[in-house]
Amino acid sequence: MGKRIYYLDNLRTCLVFAGICFAALGNFRPFPLLHPYVPASINSLEGVAVDFLYNLAIVFIMPALFFISAYFGASSLRIHMILPYFKSKWTRLGWPWLIGTVLLAPELLYLASRSCGSHGDGPAFSLIHPPFWSAYFQSPFFFIGLLLLFHLALMGAKKWRRSLFQRAAAAPPSAGILAGFYALQLVVAAAFFGLLLTAHRAPDFWLPLYVLYLAATCGLYFCFGVYAFRHRWFTAGGYVPSAVHIVGAALLLGVVVASSYIAAGISVFISGTLFPLLLFFSILQLPLLLALLAAFAKWGDKETNKTKLAAGLAYPLYVVSDTLIQNTAYFLQPLSLGAPLKCILTLALSFLYGYMLCKYALRHLPCFKTR
Repeated sequence: MGKRIYYLDNLRTCLVFAGICFAALGNFRPFPLLHPYVPASINSLEGVAVDFLYNLAIVFIMPALFFISAYFGASSLRIHMILPYFKSKWTRLGWPWLIGTVLLAPELLYLASRSCGSHGDGPAFSLIHPPFWSAYFQSPFFFIGLLLLFHLALMGAKKWRRSLFQRAAAAPPSAGILAGFYALQLVVAAAFFGLLLTAHRAPDFWLPLYVLYLAATCGLYFCFGVYAFRHRWFTAGGYVPSAVHIVGAALLLGVVVASSYIAAGISVFISGTLFPLLLFFSILQLPLLLALLAAFAKWGDKETNKTKLAAGLAYPLYVVSDTLIQNTAYFLQPLSLGAPLKCILTLALSFLYGYMLCKYALRHLPCFKTR
């Protein structure tokens, strides 16, 4: 497969750990879905900022991870037969998804029932209750299953037309290609933005629409990752985003944040959440991805013992992160501490437990072993 691209590995590791941190932050949002451990005031500016950061991170991190996974997956599938590739992906993704869904996700549903029961709006503890099969209770297993599904589609593409995996000459993407993908991404976001506005009187549709938007965006970036592989991005002589993207993304981030605060009041009034700000978040997805690729290519293209350890811990920790975070936050609920302190304590304890569990147990399982 050629020389290992260390900065892609390091970027993927950082994104996973960032996703875990923002998942913990989700318990302390002003608009919790089913785990209101520390409900904040709806008029709190800090609470709105937390909700904004949480949704921005979720909307950006998962598509970026799907992009990197598609790049490496297509590179591996090019030189492997379909059956060995399927076995490796089932071991890596299928077993964690199946076991996590069967053994870990039901406990999250029970915990939500306990934590929400006193408010009268908690779901009944039943494995056949609809929320259990939603992405909320499947997370992080929902994204693992979705990624497995996309890799199965990739295998189907190779079965259908092997020429799709023939690599073109190394060349930077044209402005038309980047603009076209950016426009397609914005069209998808605008479509879901419109659906969310239409469904603002039917709250039961907000979360399914949000999940469909995330799945659609992850699919777009998965295809974009395959495109990057075919055109030899990140290889010797291939395209690597320049530092200009870092400056551009920083300026755009400032504009989007300022604009989003203006729209936040309208958004909260419509749905009680910041979900309708998807259109603002989507503006940042591609520029942020290119900026992070440029930054890691410039400053993070090396492998050390620490980066190897972090890379080895990232995936197993992600699989058990929701269970660790939700249980820790639930049992810290009686403590009379402020939300920031509880969030920090939840993360610290979750990472401590997770480190011990992953280092001495999970990393020895075939699905979590790394080279």
